[in-house]
Amino acid sequence: MNLIIRTVIAVILLGLILNTVQSHTDDARYEVLLDDYEALQEAYDKLYEGYNDLQQDYSRKTEQIEYLEYRIMSDDEISEELKQEIKENVPEEDE
Repeated sequence: MNLIIRTVIAVILLGLILNTVQSHTDDARYEVLLDDYEALQEAYDKLYEGYNDLQQDYSRKTEQIEYLEYRIMSDDEISEELKQEIKENVPEEDE
């Protein structure tokens, strides 16, 4: 009888010890996962900021290109008008 009581107490203690170890292991895993999640969140935030910066830079460059294209077209039109005026106002030289 004494052996049965000791065995039952040993099994209960062993169960409590294993439960405590499992609980601490789960807590440690949770902490590691939480740290990993926070690191990933920080990396994502940095990537998102970088993406926004690139998007804004792209928009600025696109606007600059559109403006320069407009200027080139305007300069070409002015150039053609000046050529026409020069043709009209400068007498042709006879050789």
